[in-house]
Amino acid sequence: MKKQIADTRPVNSLLNGRFAFFKEFLKHPLQIGSIIPSSRFLEQRILGASAIASATTIVELGSGTGGTTRAILKAMPKDARLLSIEINPHFHSLVSGIEDDRLIAHLGSACELKAIISTYGLDAPEVFISGIPFSTMNDSDGSQVIESISSLLALKGKRLLSWRESPFSPLGA
Repeated sequence: MKKQIADTRPVNSLLNGRFAFFKEFLKHPLQIGSIIPSSRFLEQRILGASAIASATTIVELGSGTGGTTRAILKAMPKDARLLSIEINPHFHSLVSGIEDDRLIAHLGSACELKAIISTYGLDAPEVFISGIPFSTMNDSDGSQVIESISSLLALKGKRLLSWRESPFSPLGA
């Protein structure tokens, strides 16, 4: 049985995560979109803008090495669920290793968002956080992801679209 997430990550884990992120960027630059993972300062900014503390269903698109995933888990309520969708198999394996019963780590594409949420029987998400690089996606896929988020978002939900870079407001609601 998984436990709730631990407090901090050891320094070796952070360095290994950054190295893994950089290595995967070199292999798949259009898929990753950044050479380094989000900083803890950016993670805190995302959490402050997202209303995670009162959400029961949260979706993270593009979890990378799991730094933001851990920050979300630490900030969200004990009875909430976090669906983390990652297309990169190596990153997915890192996120899958996070021991927290509230986390659902899914290997797949954000283009399949409606089907993925349905598969897990989740309620309408109150928060979507996206780290996927929209500027390197083709227009059709990017539009499909945005349409899915808009149609699935709970009535008073929030979306934070790609904090890395995006044609959209980086921390817009």
